[in-house]
Amino acid sequence: MPPPPPAVENRPSGPWPVVAAVLAGLWTVPVVVLPQVAGWLVEQIVANQGGGRPLWLWPVVALVTVLLVGLPALLLALLPRSVAVRATGRVWLGAVLTSGALAVWRLLPLVHHEAYLAALAGTAALGALVLTRLARRRTPGVAPAGGRRPGPVTLLAVAAGLALLLPWLGLGALGGLLETVLAGLAAAAVGALAAALLDAGFWAAFTVGEPPRPARLVLIGGLVAGVALLLVAAGTGQSGVQLPALLTVPPAGFLAAALHVASRRAGDRGGRAAVGWPVGLAVLGPLAFTDPEEISLPLLTGRDVPWWTAVATAAGLGAALLLAVGYGVLLARRRAGVPSRRVAATAALVLLAAAVLVDVVPGHPGLYGERLLVVLRAQADLSGVPAGAPGRAGRDARAAEVYRRLVETADRSQADLRRQLTRLHLNPTPYYLVNAIEVDGGPGVRAWLSSRPEVSRVLVSQRLRPLPAPAPPARGDRPAPPARSGTSG
Repeated sequence: MPPPPPAVENRPSGPWPVVAAVLAGLWTVPVVVLPQVAGWLVEQIVANQGGGRPLWLWPVVALVTVLLVGLPALLLALLPRSVAVRATGRVWLGAVLTSGALAVWRLLPLVHHEAYLAALAGTAALGALVLTRLARRRTPGVAPAGGRRPGPVTLLAVAAGLALLLPWLGLGALGGLLETVLAGLAAAAVGALAAALLDAGFWAAFTVGEPPRPARLVLIGGLVAGVALLLVAAGTGQSGVQLPALLTVPPAGFLAAALHVASRRAGDRGGRAAVGWPVGLAVLGPLAFTDPEEISLPLLTGRDVPWWTAVATAAGLGAALLLAVGYGVLLARRRAGVPSRRVAATAALVLLAAAVLVDVVPGHPGLYGERLLVVLRAQADLSGVPAGAPGRAGRDARAAEVYRRLVETADRSQADLRRQLTRLHLNPTPYYLVNAIEVDGGPGVRAWLSSRPEVSRVLVSQRLRPLPAPAPPARGDRPAPPARSGTSG
C-alpha cells in the first residue's frame, strides 16, 4: 500500500495571518446562519400574507453570502505565507462558491421537490468533479485510495453516518419513491462534494511536526472543516430544510479530522470516505425525511412537523458532538491505533441494525409521497335540472337528478383512463362532484397525464407525512361568550 502524503512544512510567518483566519471564521458563521434563518422567516411571512414566494429572495441571500464570505476567504487564500492559512482560505472560498451555486435552485417551487433534488444532485456532483480535477492538478502526486474492500476507516465513517441518520429514521418519514431516490442521490453528491473540498491536500496543511501532532489536526483542521461544511449545509435543501443541516453537518468536520488521522496511520492515501459518508448521511436525514412544504411558520405553535424536525435536529446535533468527541479521543491520541477491520465492520453492522430497528419500531417505514388530482375536461351539465314540486319531495328529486348526471358523466369519461391507471398500479380514486381522479405518481406520471386529451389539468394532492405522535388539538384562549337571557323581539 502506498504511503500517505507527507506532512506539509509550514513556512514561518507572524501571528497576524492566524488572527486574520480566526476573525474570518468568526465573521463567516453569523454571516451564513443569520441570512438563512431570516430568509426563511421573510419567505414564510410573505407567503402567509398571500404574496406568494418571493423568487428573488434566495438568489439575493446566496449572492450576499458569496460576497461577504468569499472576499475574506480569497484574501486568506492568496496573501499569507502560512500553508495552513492559505489552505483555510482555499477551502472556505470553494465552499462558499459551491454553496451559492447550490442555493440558486431554491428558485424552484416547493411543490416540485423532485426537480429540486435532481438539480441539487447534478450541481453537487459537478462541483465535486471540478474540485477533484483542480486538486489533481495542484497536487498530482496524491491520488485517491484504491481497493475493493472497504477498510476500517471507511467502515467507521459509515457507522458515524448511520448514527447521525438515526434521529430522522425515528422521527421523520420518507416521501414518494422518486423523491426518496433523488434525495439519496443528492445526499451522495453533497457528500462527494464535501470530500472533494476536504481532500488529502487540505488535511496535509494541518499535519505538521515529526511525528505529526494529531490533536492539532483534529482541533484546528476540524474547526476549519466545520466552517466549510457549514457553508455547504447552507446551500443544501429547499427553504427550511437547510436549517437543520446548519446544526448537524458542521460537527462532522471534527469527525472527518479524527478519521483522517486513522486513515493516515492505516496508510490510506485518499481517506475521502472519512468525509463523504458522515456528511452524506447527515444531509440525507433532512433531505429525505422532511417535506419543505410542511416546515412552515403557522405550524410552529404546536407539536407539528416543525416541532419534530427541531427534535430530530437536536438529537442529530447531540449525536454529532458525541461522535466528534468519541472519535477524537479514540482515534486521534498520539499512541492510538487503528481498529481492526472486524471491529469496524461490527460497529457498522450494529448501527445498520439499529437504523432498521428504529425505522420499523418507532418510525414510519414506507413511502408517503404526494398524489396527483387529475381533473378531466368533461364536467357534468347541470343546466336544465327540473325544479320539481315544492317541498321535500321536489328537493329530493332535484338532488337525485344532479347526482345521476354527476355520476354518469364521471363513469363515462373516466372509464378508459381508470382502466389504464389500474393496469399501471397507480391506485386511482374516482370523484364525481368534480370530475377528477386521484392517483399515485411523480413528475413522469404527471407529464403523461397532462398530455392526454381528456385531461384538463393535473394538480398536486398533498399528503401529509405521519408524525411520531398526533398533534394536540388547537384550543382558543378566549372565554366563551355569556349566555343571553330573555328573548329578542
